[in-house]
Amino acid sequence: LLPDEKPNGYPLWKQTGADFWLYSNTLGLWSIGGSPAKDLQFACNFCVLYCEQPHGHQGVMPQRMPAGLWHFWDEHSSLWRRDPEITLSGVPSAGAEQRLAAALAEIAWLRE
Repeated sequence: LLPDEKPNGYPLWKQTGADFWLYSNTLGLWSIGGSPAKDLQFACNFCVLYCEQPHGHQGVMPQRMPAGLWHFWDEHSSLWRRDPEITLSGVPSAGAEQRLAAALAEIAWLRE
């Protein structure tokens, strides 16, 4: 968890020992992206894995997303593939301040 960074109004996590980040993309979907996403300060939808939700995650933290919603990019077929086995674990929870900031960002988005 990178406590001082909140791209798109939500917490940001970095994978230990690798250049991958878990972030809320501009569509409101939890995504795991690499350096291209970081280079754009996560103001994008670049990722190798995302959690599909019809109306975005609506503030539900990624470790609480149910299995069966995660998709990965299959480089061999150039298609997104759903994998019912993908779940997230070992994701530190956001603190109260980060949850409040995420809720306020969601309210602002709903008022647009």
